[in-house]
Amino acid sequence: MVHSGDESQAVTAVRFLEMLRPGAAELAAALATRLAAHPVAAPLLAVGADVTGEAPIAAAHGTAYLALAVAAASAVLGDWRAPLLADSPAAAAVGVAVGTAVLLLRDAPVPAGYAAALLAAKARQEYTMPARTRTGSWSSTSGTLTGKEREFPRK
Repeated sequence: MVHSGDESQAVTAVRFLEMLRPGAAELAAALATRLAAHPVAAPLLAVGADVTGEAPIAAAHGTAYLALAVAAASAVLGDWRAPLLADSPAAAAVGVAVGTAVLLLRDAPVPAGYAAALLAAKARQEYTMPARTRTGSWSSTSGTLTGKEREFPRK
């Protein structure tokens, strides 16, 4: 397959696919959209309760939708090969699937636990250690606090 210097194999394969089989990518996207809404498939796209943390939740969410899109694209394209092209049909299926997954994820509900995980990650990122600390003692007989401030050690 002929590739331009700035294009991936998948982009080039999808371009040829659209020239030789117009509408195939849209058909794959429509199939994936219907599958995502199907009562049997929809629960399989949900992120498990055992997945915690912002990045793992986002990764599991994206992985499920990408897998669905790859299956739909593979079903629509089958063993499609463009004449005179040496590359595997997998490049076209992957290219169509990535575009389809983007469309699906844009409309998909945010996974349960994602908002809380994102907030926790943001809080950890923005938390700063105190610059000073107080050490000292409290005297219960005199009711006074004695102590001194010192710099908190920094790494």
